[in-house]
Amino acid sequence: MVADDDNMAWLQFYVDIGTSFFFTSFAGRDITDHLLQNNSNMYVFEFTYPSQIDGGYNNVVPDWHPVPHMAEIPYLFYEVNWEKELKAGKINQTDFDLTNFFGEAWTNFAKFGKPTMDNSWKPTTSSDPKMMEYFEIGANSGMRTGYRKHDQITFNQAVQPDGPNLL
Repeated sequence: MVADDDNMAWLQFYVDIGTSFFFTSFAGRDITDHLLQNNSNMYVFEFTYPSQIDGGYNNVVPDWHPVPHMAEIPYLFYEVNWEKELKAGKINQTDFDLTNFFGEAWTNFAKFGKPTMDNSWKPTTSSDPKMMEYFEIGANSGMRTGYRKHDQITFNQAVQPDGPNLL
């Protein structure tokens, strides 16, 4: 149980609920729908790196470093923030490694239909939220299971048990 005055826990709770309701629950349903239509070319990822080049959103609350929606965009398109953050000394080797990874993975997918040539990023095959495979992109990238499973279970079973109609 969260104490009424535990502001950090309540903030994290609200962010988690918003993430689930506005992003990941729908993504999970889309993945499931595609798998049910026999689409075996589903590559799911979650970006988990709290970057310094995403506008600094992960530094608003001390000791909490969430990764906001679309934080991977500067790694794909080398936006203006890179130059500013590079001059400020906030760019590190992980940032460069992630940029290279994104460029290579997106190019491979466009050219060959899969993001990695060594098959380290495998397609998703399970529609079960507890087993749904995804590739975590961050400081320790790799395949994981249970793509946002708590979001999926909460949204699908508790919030919307009768289907996708929101109204």
